Amino acid sequence: MPQFALVTPRRMLSFVAALSFFLFPFQSIAEWSEHGEAFAVNQIVATQAIGGPYQFTDEHYLLEVARGIEEMGSNLIKFSLHGRRYTQRPYRLPRVRGVSSMKDLLTKHPVFIELMEMDFRFYHIWAKAHVQVNWKNGVSRAEGRALYREFYEFTEYLLREYKGTGKVFFLGHWEGDWLLTDTNPNIDPTPERIRGFAQYLNIRQAAITAAREANPDQDVWVYHYTEVNQVWKGIEGERATLTNSVLPLVDVDYVSYSSYDVIHKPNMREALFKALDHIESQLKPRDDIKGKRVFVGEYAIKAASVNHDPVEHDRRNREVTAAILEWGCPFAIYWQYYCNEPLRDASGYEGYWLVDDQQNKVPLYHTFQNYYAGLSDFVTSAIQETGDPPSAERVREHALEYFQAD
Repeated sequence: MPQFALVTPRRMLSFVAALSFFLFPFQSIAEWSEHGEAFAVNQIVATQAIGGPYQFTDEHYLLEVARGIEEMGSNLIKFSLHGRRYTQRPYRLPRVRGVSSMKDLLTKHPVFIELMEMDFRFYHIWAKAHVQVNWKNGVSRAEGRALYREFYEFTEYLLREYKGTGKVFFLGHWEGDWLLTDTNPNIDPTPERIRGFAQYLNIRQAAITAAREANPDQDVWVYHYTEVNQVWKGIEGERATLTNSVLPLVDVDYVSYSSYDVIHKPNMREALFKALDHIESQLKPRDDIKGKRVFVGEYAIKAASVNHDPVEHDRRNREVTAAILEWGCPFAIYWQYYCNEPLRDASGYEGYWLVDDQQNKVPLYHTFQNYYAGLSDFVTSAIQETGDPPSAERVREHALEYFQAD
């Protein structure tokens, strides 16, 4: 089972079957990962490779960043997969023939083929279908059928191709409140857009759920999530947001929180907890998924906000990471490995980074790297002592102790 949650099949499992369901992913990971069993646990804290204007090798940007994340010790990669606009931002990939779906892009493009051969266990993917859907005016029947078919096909491929590996895939999207309001924080989504986006999410979820049910017991997991990013403005219920207006209408597996609207507040920890509690309260209950279903898919205190002081940048981001861990999020995904935002005067970068534009690994990089190394030792010791990896709660406690330390 994945370390962050137990997803039980709808039929009853015998004790022996349930035991193998718990242990097998760790055995299967050890077979294909050079890192062995210690690499199988959910490390919780991770980073991402969405896109940026600088790099340092002739390799494609996505692969260069993925290799950097892997070398740092992380077993999670987050990237964008746009079935139609893959030649545009964030990666500007060269066009290849025969791509008419997300599955095609992942299996036919040499960059994605190489990426999927790398040593990761967890994959968070901004999954954008090739089929065009105008959900803002409601999803038409033809659009809905095509969207369902593409997500079903993609999920089925992941379940069958990676059977027996213990890999875990999260298919989601970029900040949904911006999608609802065309990135304008001063307006609220219309009822038509709320209904249309709920319809869009429910179709994606239905396809993923159906593919899972048709391919059970594969020792690979595929989940669906929506991402919220304007939680605070609607936390009292006075303004419509994805959280308070769309979430009650959908049945998604998980919710990602892009948390910039709270992490800069003076009472950051309390504000973050209040926002996460609010998101969780709007989720429909699910008996088949145990544990927290809200994670932080984006957070960062940028270097520019602390006068590019690398020590203070590290300290502030440690504080936010610790607060996310303390609440109990299954993932805390830092934005990002290379910075994607130049300063407005083009004199440098905002500093959303672990490696800066001069190829310097900032202190926060080493904080992450040392965390992964220490966690690997912690897991290895637990397996040697008990024969089993530590529980998700013990991993979280270990992580929290590390990020709270001075």
